Amino acid sequence: MQKYLKADNNQIEILGTGQANSIISNGCENRRMLVMENISGSLLRVVVGMVVSMILFITNL
Repeated sequence: MQKYLKADNNQIEILGTGQANSIISNGCENRRMLVMENISGSLLRVVVGMVVSMILFITNL
């Protein structure tokens, strides 16, 4: 992550503020997408686990 941040800072110094802002916002959006994918993946696992455990519980009854 630090390497990417350093690269972003270098680009910001070279480019104008408008382009730099677009780079920053794109980076934030990409990170947000990764976070959302991780959260949705873990939630999906939890939900699947709950469903499976409920089915097993009902079949045991």
